[in-house]
Amino acid sequence: LRAAFASALAAYRGCDWDRAESGFAECLTLVPEDGPARTLLERVASFRRFSPGDGWDGIWQSAIK
Repeated sequence: LRAAFASALAAYRGCDWDRAESGFAECLTLVPEDGPARTLLERVASFRRFSPGDGWDGIWQSAIK
């Protein structure tokens, strides 16, 4: 799980949504209740709809409290 998550996270930070999505999905195959992988998979889906743009620093800003 650790290696799969690290690889997916690197892809996420590099805006490689395809690789990030498949990596986090692999994490959930290994550990279906993995909360961080599920959360980041949801963020990937959001970034596919609304790109963070050039120069994104990897920080997620929640729209709700």
